[in-house]
Amino acid sequence: MLPREGDDDVEFGFDEASPAEEELAPEQPSVENYEDRFPEPDADDFGLGADLDPRTYRTFIICVLLSNVALFCVSLGAMLVYFRGQWSIGLGLAGLGVLAGIRTLQHYRSWQQYRRERDAADVDGDESDASKSTDPTPDGSQP
Repeated sequence: MLPREGDDDVEFGFDEASPAEEELAPEQPSVENYEDRFPEPDADDFGLGADLDPRTYRTFIICVLLSNVALFCVSLGAMLVYFRGQWSIGLGLAGLGVLAGIRTLQHYRSWQQYRRERDAADVDGDESDASKSTDPTPDGSQP
C-alpha cells in the first residue's frame, strides 16, 4: 500500500536528501554582499573589440548567413522534390542553395587571400624594419 500524505513512518521522501547525499554535497557558498554578486559589465565589452579586423568580422557574418541560406534551400528543395513531387520549385531552391554555397566558398577564399597578402606585407615590413635597425647611420656606413 502506498503511503499517504502526512505519514511520518516513511524513511526518506523524494524531496529529502539521505545522510549519505548530504555528506557528498558541496558546502553552500557564503555571499557577504549581495549587490556585488553580479557586477555590471564594462561598456567596452559590448563592441566588436579593438583587436578584431573589420573585414574578418564582415566575412564571418556573410559566410554564416550564406551558409544558412544554402543549407535551408538545398534541404527544402530536396524535400519538395522527394515528398511532394514539386520538381520545378524543388530544383530551383536546391540550385539557389548550391549557388549560395559556392558564393560562401568564394567569399571565404577571397578573405584567405587577403589574410595571406596582409601577413606577407607584415613579414616584409618587419624584415625591412630589422634591416634598418642594424644600420647605425642613415647612409648605411658603419661607424
